[in-house]
Amino acid sequence: MMVLSTYWNKQGIYIYLINKFALLMIKNSRKASGLWILLFLLVQSVYSFAYEPTLDQKNKEAVTKAVYKDIVRSIGDGRQAPVLIFAFNKTALENYTTYYSPKRQTIIIGEGIYNITVSFGADSLDALAFVLGHELSHYYKDHGWGMSFGAAPENFKIAQEIYDSELTIDRKKIMEAEADYFGCLYGYLAGYNTLNVGGKFISAF
Repeated sequence: MMVLSTYWNKQGIYIYLINKFALLMIKNSRKASGLWILLFLLVQSVYSFAYEPTLDQKNKEAVTKAVYKDIVRSIGDGRQAPVLIFAFNKTALENYTTYYSPKRQTIIIGEGIYNITVSFGADSLDALAFVLGHELSHYYKDHGWGMSFGAAPENFKIAQEIYDSELTIDRKKIMEAEADYFGCLYGYLAGYNTLNVGGKFISAF
């Protein structure tokens, strides 16, 4: 397993190129070839299975989860917090993924985002706490509930209207601003200097 993992780590850029090529063939073909779709899915599944994070990556994940637990604990909400997923950089490209999924009840933080927080030096944990607090705010402030509700019932007009209301630009701006505000607050309650770093991180990102 380790030999296979090492091989795919070294060949990560080739995996990325194969994925891109397969997706391009699928997108540009009116009738997507089953062979290309199969190739894409095969590469995705094999690479995901074979990838072994480095010790440095595991340390980044551990730090992220520790800060996450600090914030969840400080919020003191009785609801089960979303599952945190640390998305590793599996190729030479940085993974800047960061979002809360109401449907899956997960929060994903990409390693690329973590690396940005590291650039804050002594304030790196504060920056990380802001990011995690921001995503947790989406959950604790019930952002996205309309999309989850609207996607559930079938042939229910009010459900579709609620779903659509969550997708408007104005609504998205409100949710992001609220997440920034409470992200700073939640991080501060957990003992991090997010009130000072939050604005700087937004500018840097």
